[in-house]
Formats: sequence, structure tokens, C-alpha cells
Amino acid sequence: MQTFREKILAMLNDEVVESLPFFHWWRHSQIGWAERECRNRGMGICWSRPPHSTILHNVKRKVIHDPSKGPGLYRVIYSTPIGSVYQDEKREPGVGQWHGPRSWRDVSPWHLTRLIKSVEDYDVVKYIVDHTEYQPYYFPIEQAKEWLGEDGLVVASLPHSPMQMLMIDWIGSEGGRFYIHHARYREKVEALYESLVKSYSSMYEIAAHSPADVVMFGDNIDGVLVNPRLFKQYFMTTYE
Repeated sequence: MQTFREKILAMLNDEVVESLPFFHWWRHSQIGWAERECRNRGMGICWSRPPHSTILHNVKRKVIHDPSKGPGLYRVIYSTPIGSVYQDEKREPGVGQWHGPRSWRDVSPWHLTRLIKSVEDYDVVKYIVDHTEYQPYYFPIEQAKEWLGEDGLVVASLPHSPMQMLMIDWIGSEGGRFYIHHARYREKVEALYESLVKSYSSMYEIAAHSPADVVMFGDNIDGVLVNPRLFKQYFMTTYE
């Protein structure tokens, strides 16, 4: 009889499976009777863990919490020799005590302001990218595999692809922000994109050599956020 892990891997490798494997992301799963009931009926568990650690060279990161501005509000500041950038985050109660970056109620922290707010921020963020080093750190994956056993799968999780980091995390697409920046500051956007492509190549290599059976390289792709032209120009080459 195939285990949950064996069925998932067999399906991914186009092999015959005894039954269609069904598994649930740990971060979205209830804990307790509901999870137990689902697992008894044949549900596997999927855990994600990073395969790397991140080191910033010649970049200082400072987190400021000012309770007077409201509960759970934090400002993260990155200072470099050529300037500083910051982003404001809302971290609701429970962050660090629940599943990953989730509060008792929802996904948190969440960006209230983006790292890139104006054209002047691009050079600073590019400096940060160019001075970021990724090193293998496989303990979280090894530990998760030992804990989970054959009850599911542990995947090495990576951040969004370079252009989607800009669209979703650093510039933001709300109100058309990314598309306005892409039109007005095309050279700055593409220079930062190219720096990310170069920087992430070592991270992909680390993930490929990790003890995880699967690497998750996921984006938020749909016809509204990423049109076919953008997909072909900035996403296909990275995926390949």
C-alpha cells in the first residue's frame, strides 16, 4: 500500500497511483478533530520550508515599533550607503505563535506601505539586492521530513519570481501602481528585475540541491495581474 508521500511523488512523476492523492497545506489546515477526521479519510499533509538563509552585506535592517501609532504597527527600515527605504507592516496578535506569518485571525504581517514608493527608491533597493547573499540551510527541511514521515510531503519553498516580487511585494499592483511604474520608469524597473534574476540564481541552485523532494516556485498568475506580453517577456525565461 502506497503512503501519502509515495502517492504524491508517483503522481508528480507520471507513475500509476492506487488512488488520487489529496493533501492540504499545513498553514491553511485546522488543528484537532477536523484535521484528524480528514487524515483518517485519506488526506495527506504538505509542509513548506525554506532551503536557504539570507545575509545582507553592508545593509542595516532596523525594525521600529511605536505603540502610539496603533497596536501591531511596525516600520522596517533598510539603510545603505546610498540611502534608505522602508515599509510599514501590520502584525496582528498571534504572529509567531501560529502557522508561520499568520496571526490568530489572518495572514500577517501585511504591508501597509511598499518598499518602493518613488523612482528614487529603485537604486537603493537594487543596492540591497546586489548585496544579498544566499547560503544553504537545510535543517528546517530535514527536521520537517523527520517529523512528517510518510504522512505527506515537505517542499522547499522559494519567494516569488523576480518580476512578481516587484508586482506584489515591493511596488504593489493596487491602483495600477506597478503598471504606472513600468510605463514611467521602465529602465529602473528592468534594471532591478535583472539584478533579482542574477541574485536569485544562487538561491535556485541551493533549492535544487536541498533534501526536499519538490521545490515550490509559485507565483500569482492570472489574466488580470499578468497579461500574456508580460508573461512572455519576464516570466517564461525565469521559469525555463
